[in-house]
Amino acid sequence: MVHPEKLEPRKTVLFAHEASPGQTYSLWNYRRLINKDHFEPGFFAGDVSVMNWPHNDYFLGPIVGVDEVEKTKHLEAAKQLT
Repeated sequence: MVHPEKLEPRKTVLFAHEASPGQTYSLWNYRRLINKDHFEPGFFAGDVSVMNWPHNDYFLGPIVGVDEVEKTKHLEAAKQLT
């Protein structure tokens, strides 16, 4: 995996048990929506997480703090990612 803007290598892990010393999060925990341990036993069979990879995000321009023309330009460009 690479940093989406710097294009430098980035080591990430999907699950916490795969982490190296010094890594403080996993992609699973970072994007977790539901932790089954926060509910009554048996309510959820497991955790629920959404994976959002960096190349899914639009980062080529802002939509906040710019004029309507600039905002529209970037909103339309971002829609092309879907």
